[in-house]
Amino acid sequence: MKDAVREAIKELLIPELNEIKSGMHRLEGSVGEISSRVGDTNLQLVELSRRVDAVRVELGQRIDETNNRIDDTNNRIDTINANLTARMDTINADLTARIDTINADLTARIDGQTAHIDSQTARIDVLTEQVSELRMDFAEFKGREKVIEDLTVRVSRLESKAVA
Repeated sequence: MKDAVREAIKELLIPELNEIKSGMHRLEGSVGEISSRVGDTNLQLVELSRRVDAVRVELGQRIDETNNRIDDTNNRIDTINANLTARMDTINADLTARIDTINADLTARIDGQTAHIDSQTARIDVLTEQVSELRMDFAEFKGREKVIEDLTVRVSRLESKAVA
C-alpha cells in the first residue's frame, strides 16, 4: 500500500518538478543573455568614449597647428559633442527602456513560477494529509483485524464444543 502511495506521489510530483526545473533553466538562460547584452553595451560605451577622447586629442592638435581656423574647429567640436551627447542620451534611454521591459517580463515569469510552486506545495500538503489519514485508517483496520481473528478463534472453539 505504501509503495502504491509512493508511486502515485512520484507520478504527480516528478513531472511537475521537471517542469519547474525546465522553467528555471529557461530563466537562467534569459538572465545570462541579458548580462551578455549589458556587457556588450558597456564595451560599446567604452569604445565610444575612447573614440571621443581620440577625436578631442586630434582636434586639440589641429587647433595648435592652425590658429587661423580656431573658430571653425570650435564649432566642429561643439557639433560633435552635441551629437555624441544626443546619441548617448538616446542609447541610454533605449537601454533603460529595454532593461525595464526585460525586468518586468522576468518579474512576471518569476511571479508565475512562484505561484506555480505555491500551488504544487499546496497539493503536496493535501497529499501528505491524505497519506496521514490512510495511515490512521490502516492502523484502525489492523486493530479491527486482531479483534476479528480473536472472534473467529472463539467461534471456532464454540463450534467445536457445540459439535462435541
